Amino acid sequence: MESGEGMFKAKLIIMKTLTEKFHVLQKLNEKTKTFIFQPCLNAVEIEKFESKFNISLPEDYKYTIKNLANGIYYNGLESLRVFEKMDPDNAFFLQDEYVWSEFPLDKRLYFGYPGQDIQKEEDEESWYPYETEYVNDSNPYNKGGTTYNTINILSTGCGGYDFIVVNGKEKGNIWCYNKLSNNDIYPLYNFEKNMKRISFGDWLLFTVEKLIDFEQKKITDNNP
Repeated sequence: MESGEGMFKAKLIIMKTLTEKFHVLQKLNEKTKTFIFQPCLNAVEIEKFESKFNISLPEDYKYTIKNLANGIYYNGLESLRVFEKMDPDNAFFLQDEYVWSEFPLDKRLYFGYPGQDIQKEEDEESWYPYETEYVNDSNPYNKGGTTYNTINILSTGCGGYDFIVVNGKEKGNIWCYNKLSNNDIYPLYNFEKNMKRISFGDWLLFTVEKLIDFEQKKITDNNP
């Protein structure tokens, strides 16, 4: 396991690389006009949000929304985003009802569909290479305030979304609430790179690199 110092240095490298790639994407976007980069939050707005809920946002997420962009939207397609804007003054909760409990999961959770006997269900999601817990419950994740420790970063359709955990042992990791093809929740991973968890910085860097390739191809195709 990496030491605390090693992890810190690795995150600094990711942030440096992400910043460089972000600027490349912005330059390409000056030609293609594909994206709208949402204005960054300032330090006061972020500190106010953290103080309000007595939390500390993951450093790579905080760095991004403060220095790079607080969300990226597709130009002309308002509902399509690269990652969601975080609005500290108009969030999806009420302050007196919102409690930042500790994120309860540490492995993939498969809860199937109403009426499904999970104990007899053969898991068809063999693509997932790590440990899975099976439960007979229509949706245990949304009960007991367990969603009150995450920030949504991307809608994946049909009510599903990717989210960043803001506290507990999984703090800083990206998880997926999958309602499109299955009813499960799992941490995002990169099996080829032997990464059982992906941080927000990793997640956004992977995404931005793909977008750069896409934008470069678009410019080349339009200028043969």
